[in-house]
Amino acid sequence: MASSLHTLSPASFALDSFLAILPERAPMTGEDPGSYGAFHAAMAAALAPASPYEQVIAENLICLEWELLQQRRMREASLRRITRKAICRAVVTSRRVAHIAKLADAVKAHAEAGGDSDAFQAEPFDEDAAKQAGEHLAARAASANPDKQAGAHEEIAALGIDAVDLMGEAYRSLERSVTLHNEAIVALERRRREVRRDFNALQRKRPAAPEIDHDPTEQ
Repeated sequence: MASSLHTLSPASFALDSFLAILPERAPMTGEDPGSYGAFHAAMAAALAPASPYEQVIAENLICLEWELLQQRRMREASLRRITRKAICRAVVTSRRVAHIAKLADAVKAHAEAGGDSDAFQAEPFDEDAAKQAGEHLAARAASANPDKQAGAHEEIAALGIDAVDLMGEAYRSLERSVTLHNEAIVALERRRREVRRDFNALQRKRPAAPEIDHDPTEQ
């Protein structure tokens, strides 16, 4: 008589774990190093597949959950990239305007002092420094430290930009890309529900574990 589902174990197939029936997954560029392994181990332990086939279905479910997380990460990375560029542009523009105003004041003061306007040496605008300052502000605006992020938002507001409008601009700039990610997320969530139903159905079909008679005289 075939073994009951509840009695199946990896050892029945000369395996240390049902995971051994699955091919090894190579890391993907862009993933946090080691993150998939930890995620997979935790999910596999939570699902606790009780047979090789359950392990295969569980693997499908784990992969779908992981892909959902990656789609959201890619969408958010795209939004952060656009937002960072917008902040950098704003900082460079603000510094250029301030430089022009300072230069005009210097020219005026030089002329009022009787200096030769043709001999006036204008200090050039340091665009590289302005870009670096913009990158620094953008990095702080996306900081995991709430105080740093709040301070950056105040600096962005001082530039005449609303942080919410900045996020809206990023969504509009990436409308097609964001839509693609959103469509993928919806499709993955639908597929996840289907696979979860299959997995739950397999679990419900597991034979009940046999009752073990206990001798009331045994301690």
